[in-house]
Amino acid sequence: GHAVSQERPQEVQAGLMQQWRALVRSFSLFGSEVELLLWHEASGLLLAHLPVPADPAPWAAPPSRVSSEPETKAPEVAVWLLLQVYTEEATERIRGLTFEPVVLRLLQTMCTRVEGARQQVWQAAAAGLTQVLDSSLSALNDSAELASVDKNAVWKRMLEGMRAFLVPAQSEGLAAVAEVHGDMMGGVHRWRAAEWEEQDVALAKAVAMTLLPLAPSEEVQSQAILLLDEVVGAGCQGGYSADVGRPVLTGTCLDGLVAAAANWGRRDSDSGQEVDDPELFLAKSAATVAVERCRHIVDKYLEGEETPQTRGRGPAATRAELAVSALSMLETLELRPAVFTYLCAKLSDGDAANALASLKPKNTLKDRRERIATLVGGKGKRGHMVLCFSTLCRCITSQEEELRQGARRMLQSAAQDIGIAEFR
Repeated sequence: GHAVSQERPQEVQAGLMQQWRALVRSFSLFGSEVELLLWHEASGLLLAHLPVPADPAPWAAPPSRVSSEPETKAPEVAVWLLLQVYTEEATERIRGLTFEPVVLRLLQTMCTRVEGARQQVWQAAAAGLTQVLDSSLSALNDSAELASVDKNAVWKRMLEGMRAFLVPAQSEGLAAVAEVHGDMMGGVHRWRAAEWEEQDVALAKAVAMTLLPLAPSEEVQSQAILLLDEVVGAGCQGGYSADVGRPVLTGTCLDGLVAAAANWGRRDSDSGQEVDDPELFLAKSAATVAVERCRHIVDKYLEGEETPQTRGRGPAATRAELAVSALSMLETLELRPAVFTYLCAKLSDGDAANALASLKPKNTLKDRRERIATLVGGKGKRGHMVLCFSTLCRCITSQEEELRQGARRMLQSAAQDIGIAEFR
């Protein structure tokens, strides 16, 4: 009897799956328009079982066919059924045209974690979202029945939903959890952040590795880049002796920005010249944000070392580690020539210009300008180090040995690229 009672839930689920598979396979018998309508209705029935926040945001306004009230006490079973039939039975056309309601409802369910929703529910939705993105994002982009403006709108709402999941978890989200669950010996904020970080990191990786390369427009690429940067900024809040919030997530997003900046894209097969493709815009936008963010992280750390109120007090270990990691990312970053040219127009460092002028090397000002022009022209891949000149100089006197050593190597590399022997 005990064995039967254990097998019964699995038998019930298997029976449900057989029924749903038979149902959705019959949709194609009624023609393409009716088939799409039936898929919307069927997926809406399953999505109706998923909980949503008490006060849904504008991006999450559910289509009329999706109920805002969950109708079951086992929404994770509904997620499982939906994913099975959606990813395995729906054609590419259907997946592209039903992508929006499925993804937005999953994101809404994920956002219920700040309201004390059962962990199994929002985690099932988070796992489901990753599966849907892997299987159906290209179907959305390739859909011939959706206009470009409609695809962009879906992408923008999806990224807003991801932002709602990732960013409030650092502040408002944790406060809400504390209110629902109590203070639990004063450690609920740190404990809950650690518990959530695995799902946060998985979503951040999806943004950096899946969404950024497939973004259908420059506007959407920019929105995704700013989302990653915002998560890094949220993690870096706090004083010199404060831990970095969600350090793995913060590092993951920063690494994603730097990786996008380092995208070398395509070259013309005949001339070898760079092709002005979507990857080039992505690299330009990401480089601007990544270099500025890395520089800001190191500057803020150095500020803490130099502040009288913090003198003698050691930094939080994660804050020192993040500063070292940010400098290391700048050191290993190699930019396309066109990206560096764009970066020079967007970012500047007056101290760097003054320092270069004050060195008075033997070569003339004209020679120096020509060498810098050569660097911009592509013979140097790490010219962004010059834009971080003042930060690197401050690192030389840092209490952190890894910052001192990294800064020395970067200054030497910049000097070699530009041809200023006096740097050595």
